[in-house]
Amino acid sequence: MSSLVQDGGLVIACDSSGTIRAQGSASGTSAVFWARRGDEILVSDRQETLFRRTRPEVSRDELVIRLTEAQMDFPFSEGIIWTGVSMVRPGNWLRITADGRVDEVSWWRTPDPIDAVESLSPVLHDALVEVIDSLVDSTDLLSMDLSGGLDSTTLVYIARQCSMDDINTLFFRTADPANHDHFWSDRAARDVRSTHKICDYVSMMVEENWDRFSEDLFAWMPEGPSDDARYLALADEIGRLYENSKSVAHVNGHGGDELFAAMPAMAWSMAHSHVRHGLRDVFSWSQVNKFRWSATLQHVRRHEGPVSDLLRIARGVSARASDMFVEGARWVPAMRLPKYLTNEA
Repeated sequence: MSSLVQDGGLVIACDSSGTIRAQGSASGTSAVFWARRGDEILVSDRQETLFRRTRPEVSRDELVIRLTEAQMDFPFSEGIIWTGVSMVRPGNWLRITADGRVDEVSWWRTPDPIDAVESLSPVLHDALVEVIDSLVDSTDLLSMDLSGGLDSTTLVYIARQCSMDDINTLFFRTADPANHDHFWSDRAARDVRSTHKICDYVSMMVEENWDRFSEDLFAWMPEGPSDDARYLALADEIGRLYENSKSVAHVNGHGGDELFAAMPAMAWSMAHSHVRHGLRDVFSWSQVNKFRWSATLQHVRRHEGPVSDLLRIARGVSARASDMFVEGARWVPAMRLPKYLTNEA
């Protein structure tokens, strides 16, 4: 079973005793959801499918999490908007016995972080090559995001290593004059000799583009269109750009921002952890991220804790944070309401 789900699929099997086993991938790219309908137990890889079969109520807890952009991830939130729908935890498989009992069985857990980078690097490289190779055969092409960042650039170079004749790369240009990512994107595209396209990111982000998806939006996001809904227009544009090409899949990478973007909590931690040269490193960090020294000093002098942050939120959650440098390093970040949730709404 474990080998069958390596490609991110959901596998359901039944043995001679009538016991059913449903298993997704360890990475979470394919999850297992289940719900009850009378005496029946329904299993799917999409919670929306179970919603259409059981018509449950909306979960108020998840609704609040989504509307306030609370950024609560598993295990604090399973991201299920419907009551009565459950998700099997990553690394577990679902066992359903013939008499209707349901439980979870662990089949994978995170390995201990004891291996050196030198030993892990070739393993990760070979795994990425295997994934890229599995997407295409000798006559197919890939289209790929090439933002100029670490993650997308790495994937493009690995795709070139897979002996592809050509690669379609795509860069979405922003309106920010301080964003110089296009220099790195162009350089990488020249180096791997890809067919490179540049599109306007801002024009894809207008809310009018949501109208094309209005019929499906409620099924996908019953709480209303979140900020993430703007990416539907980007996906549609990518499909339009490559509909007449030989591209069989579009690849993008995520995680670069989390690894290398400004992390406000880092400055506070360096100032309070009593490490050598900690305060000097704080101000070096603030210079790199273009934060004012006065704001940085005020930030690291804060001595608030989780209780004060929760009390602050309880006093009012309607206002958006005015200084994301400060807000990003709180114990409990401020809840932010989407733009469409006006006082009138």
